[in-house]
Amino acid sequence: MKIHHYLLFFLLLCAVLSAETVYLGNNIYYDDGGQINLAADARVAIRNLDSPYVMFMVYMTGDKNVSANIDRKNVVLVYKDKEYKMPTLSDLRKNYHATARDMELNWQMGMENLSFSDLRFFYFNLSGDFFPAQQTGDIPREEGPVSGTYGFRTNVYFKNLGIKTGDVVVIKVWDSKNPEIKGEVTVPL
Repeated sequence: MKIHHYLLFFLLLCAVLSAETVYLGNNIYYDDGGQINLAADARVAIRNLDSPYVMFMVYMTGDKNVSANIDRKNVVLVYKDKEYKMPTLSDLRKNYHATARDMELNWQMGMENLSFSDLRFFYFNLSGDFFPAQQTGDIPREEGPVSGTYGFRTNVYFKNLGIKTGDVVVIKVWDSKNPEIKGEVTVPL
């Protein structure tokens, strides 16, 4: 009888641990616990915690047989048990002038850690962001598609509400038509 209890405990432990965020190294986190799988690159945010806005590079994919569209309104940051939406593009451009610097810094740091995750099996269109740098002339995306084959990569910005080193945030996303199709990733800073 004890063996059955240990086996049950082990199976429950595996189920709980498999739904948690995984640290990929170099301040990149991945979570495939929801139908939308998220990786959050927090390196730029950590380097610029004194900035009025913090940027994360987010990679979204879907489970097999999932097709979803992530609208910019369906991306939130949870900080100290409160949800915060991203700013509008016009608000960010009016109040923050370092998006080009943030993107350049992100590209200089490389993406090697992502190649060890399940993201390596997905195709990403690397053009099109929710917040493209104004200097590029790229048209901002209002939503990004994800599926079992294709992913969406975008930078996301949130107003810095006093985030400090050691704080933990959660980035949540959900499908624009079906909020039950969702995902989240926990990011310690």
